[in-house]
Amino acid sequence: MVYMLLFCDEGIDILEAEDGMDALEILKSESIDLVVSDCNMPRMSGVELMEETQKIKPEVPFVFVSGNVSVDNLGDLEPFAVIPKPFNLGELKTTVHRALGDI
Repeated sequence: MVYMLLFCDEGIDILEAEDGMDALEILKSESIDLVVSDCNMPRMSGVELMEETQKIKPEVPFVFVSGNVSVDNLGDLEPFAVIPKPFNLGELKTTVHRALGDI
């Protein structure tokens, strides 16, 4: 809900998922320009989601927002960005616009 409010005036549509498996189903059925995900989610971790995303839509940038992920924990995965929690909304907004190529 916070993400929707943050971007509601900017023409960015937000699709939310309950967990990693739901997010993967959305990725398979919708046109997605960017994924913003936590690392710790039920049924499928954010790292697993990123691995699956790269298999089906490798062009989609991936941003982690998490309190316990570091680039060292990602192996060969290369997310567009890792934003540590707690984060400020301005940092998230700037990162999303950079990932989308707006700035």
